[in-house]
Amino acid sequence: MGILAIIGVILGGKTFIKPEKTVKEKVETTEFEETTQEAIQTTFPKSTITTTQTVVETKQTTHTTRLPSEIQKSGVISHNPKLCRGCGLCELVCALYHKGVSSPALSGIRILNDQFEFEWSAEVCYQCDQPNCYLYCPTGAMKIDSRTGARFVDESLCDGCGICINLCPYTGEENVIRLITINGKTIALKCDLCKDRPEGPICVEYCARRALNYVLADRRR
Repeated sequence: MGILAIIGVILGGKTFIKPEKTVKEKVETTEFEETTQEAIQTTFPKSTITTTQTVVETKQTTHTTRLPSEIQKSGVISHNPKLCRGCGLCELVCALYHKGVSSPALSGIRILNDQFEFEWSAEVCYQCDQPNCYLYCPTGAMKIDSRTGARFVDESLCDGCGICINLCPYTGEENVIRLITINGKTIALKCDLCKDRPEGPICVEYCARRALNYVLADRRR
């Protein structure tokens, strides 16, 4: 089934049809593992996974007393630009699953196109080991899922203050957390690894070219 047909099915309802892979699109297991590991190294450079030194002066958190060393680790979604062709299906299924609307603007993952290099990159939460968004959220809206370790936003508690965005070490170069307005309420939006979905992240499952991969917490470097 072609990509346009898949999107047509998505736009028509919430029934997902997993895209079939052609022989041309299939990747040999050994090659896939090598490119996945390379993508992980590119996505998570050791020098960038650190806690920002930014000081919160406007508000202070009171919702947690846990130390950074005690925080549960999380899996994460990695993106392989060598396999991605920017179809945007991951954005559509993410928004449809979480918000009931096939809108990339409401997706927890964003695919960006470098028109000069003809290469696509992904903006998706890095699920930091020491997440400032969680440690300094003044309302306690940023939480950690006990099953997956995913850092996620409790929309009922979020007031859209934006402190999580300001403290994210990737803000500036990327927008892994951003503000959206739904039904008149502004809230923070980020990837939650589809924490309540038994099959795992839906974007990974429906990526036709296997450019997305779910890396378990114990496999992160």
